[in-house]
Amino acid sequence: MIEARCADDRVVVMVEDTGPGVPPDIIDRVFEPFFTTKGEAGTGLGLAISSGLVNAMGGRMYIHNVEGTGARLVVELPSAPASAQPEVERPARAVERPLSVLIVEDEDTVRRGMVRMAERLGHRVASASGFDEAVARLREAGGFDALLVDVHLDEAHSGFDLLETLRVEGRGRGRRLIFTTGDSISARTRDQLQVSERPVLKKPFRLEELRQILLRVAGEQTATPQ
Repeated sequence: MIEARCADDRVVVMVEDTGPGVPPDIIDRVFEPFFTTKGEAGTGLGLAISSGLVNAMGGRMYIHNVEGTGARLVVELPSAPASAQPEVERPARAVERPLSVLIVEDEDTVRRGMVRMAERLGHRVASASGFDEAVARLREAGGFDALLVDVHLDEAHSGFDLLETLRVEGRGRGRRLIFTTGDSISARTRDQLQVSERPVLKKPFRLEELRQILLRVAGEQTATPQ
């Protein structure tokens, strides 16, 4: 069940299910980065990123059990006065120029959250869910100023494969790549990141961290002949 209402100066959205609820011993951890009950099928970042986006908009997100029904997820956001004139949306900490950004991430929820964050910074954003789709996107006209690529893409490819593809083509686009990864990585992946000599953005990250690393990569392209 989904319910939305206005309460004082806030908009409240509630999502309620009819399942067994959230076990009391983990209910305080559901918004922690990398906490998941899905095993290898989940990354534990979906709720963490969602909560971060809600907090960035001045709201809050929380969850509690409802006796006899299930769990209820609540999102509270500040509302605008009904009489207020609509304002033109302004990007948070506007950049010197809008960048064209490609986000390559296999986890749907995480990918959508990253897209929203980059758009909030005023960038033009495209996304891909895996290696093949990313390669197809990169063939499109116009190109990208920066690529945010997860180190784990699919069963057959990694972000390092995409970096190697870009380096082999010899057009300098490998210098636009930023790896994204969680804290839980293997020693082999850590070594590959070091050898790649590409910047790394650890998830979950803050909006300001994303802004800075995109500006850094864009600045490198301006300073380095293509």
